[in-house]
Parts: sequence; structure tokens; C-alpha cells
Amino acid sequence: MAPAVRDPFLERMKEWSAADSEKEFQRLKIKQSQLRASCERLAKALAKADEDDEFIMSEYSQAQKNLKEIGEKILDLPSKMKRMAPAVIETQTVVDPRELTQKNFEPDVENEIVNTFLCKAFDEIIVFERVAKNIVIIRVTVSAGIVAAVASNTEILDQEAITMTFRMTSILRPKIWDAELVSSSLGGLGNCKEEISNEREIENETA
Repeated sequence: MAPAVRDPFLERMKEWSAADSEKEFQRLKIKQSQLRASCERLAKALAKADEDDEFIMSEYSQAQKNLKEIGEKILDLPSKMKRMAPAVIETQTVVDPRELTQKNFEPDVENEIVNTFLCKAFDEIIVFERVAKNIVIIRVTVSAGIVAAVASNTEILDQEAITMTFRMTSILRPKIWDAELVSSSLGGLGNCKEEISNEREIENETA
């Protein structure tokens, strides 16, 4: 699992293993306030836009979703703290998800099993923008906690997601794609608008 995905998860698990419910409650309330402020900021930006800005609308929709999810986490906190046995935390932090990934992508694995694994592990995998014939921007949202739980066959303790934006470039034929991480955002969309704009300018100059 990429460090951008796994490191924040390991840090949260380390904190939770030593935290009591009051500390975790305060952490979630701070996150809730930050997300509420983000929603308000995006709503104002959307209202000031001369016309519908699909990028801002997408970010606003994601921010609202994240705010709803953090509220649900606060409500679920009492039962969650009871479930977080030290043994389960230890299991999820040491498991290697790559073994599960390799197992699920063997040639003889049925498509239904592969699809089930992808749906559990990834919240979304979408082509965000096609910049040029051989350049596309994709957006991937994944939860390290869910991947660790599936890989270790234990209960899901952490559902915090990270959204990463990649610029995929293909030069060779047959196509072999080179992935470059453009941005990442914990619990929300990465801001790739500037990078996409820069790519378009390069494309126009070379056209």
C-alpha cells in the first residue's frame, strides 16, 4: 500500500490504541468543525461563480458527504471504542494488503470476486479528465482501514478515506501507462484543477 495511503492510517491506529473515548470525541468534533467551514467556503464560492463550476460543485458535494460521515462517526463512537481491541488493531497494522491484491488478481479468479474486492477497497475509481490523447487524469478514493480489515479478515475499525489524483501518461504501444501522483487529500478531493490547466496550456502550445 502506498505510503500516502497507509501512513495516515497507521498514525490514526497508533493514536486510537492509546486514546480514550473523550480524546477521540474531541478529535472528531474538531474535524467536523473544519469540514463544516469547508462546506460554507465552497458554498460561497459556488454562489459567486459566474456560471456553474463543475469542479467547485464536485468539491462541495464531496465536502457535504464528508461532513455527514463525520457526524455518523461521532454517533458511532461509543460502540466503536468497545470494538477496538488491541489484538485487532495490531493485526490490521501489520497485515500486508499486497498479498490480498495479488491473490484477487490471479488469472483464474472470477470477475465477481475481483469486483467485490474493488468495491470494498475503493470508494471510487474514475477518469476525471482527458487532457490529451495520451494523457488522462484519474481520481482514486481508497480507505486503508477497509483494505486492512479485508486483508486481515477482521472487523472494519477505520473508514477514513484518502482521495488521490494521478496523471496517467502513455507513450508506448501497446499502451503502458506511467502514473504520476498530482495531489492527495485526506477524506476529500485532491485539488488537481491547476495541474489540469497547466497540461492544457502545454497541449495548446504544441498543437
